[in-house]
Amino acid sequence: VVFNILQMLSLPDLCSVFQVSSAWNSWDTSYLWNRVLLSQLRDREELVKYLQHSQSEKESTQILWNLSQAWRHSDCSTVKVSLESSVLSVWSTGVSVLCGMNSGDVQEWSLDGEMIRSKEMHDKGIRVIRVAKKELFTGSYDGTVKVWCSDWFHLRQIS
Repeated sequence: VVFNILQMLSLPDLCSVFQVSSAWNSWDTSYLWNRVLLSQLRDREELVKYLQHSQSEKESTQILWNLSQAWRHSDCSTVKVSLESSVLSVWSTGVSVLCGMNSGDVQEWSLDGEMIRSKEMHDKGIRVIRVAKKELFTGSYDGTVKVWCSDWFHLRQIS
């Protein structure tokens, strides 16, 4: 029953409870943090990627709390850019945005709306764009998946 009550508290309240006494602090267990984490991740599988480097359930819960606070209090601004082709796919690097275009180009834009670079990578529209391990992966309606290095030189074609 105590675990059910504790997992309903917000993270700051939960941490405050553990500071009341050593008896209350004894409830600060990985079992509790696992239950809190599972309740936060229920039907929110897209959040798992933010927890890849955490060392414990407690740290994962803190990361999710900080993330929710950032989303709640962030200043969402819109930056409009003029494009000659429509955007089919988008990937954020954290410092810029990569756009897979209907023309087969990939464009990189700063968060301020300035184009950094552009390159034709496929004959048809780029449906999927991802970055992993310093490599750029593009999937196109031309039926190919291509791998590019961070300087956008073609490394290989998967299909």
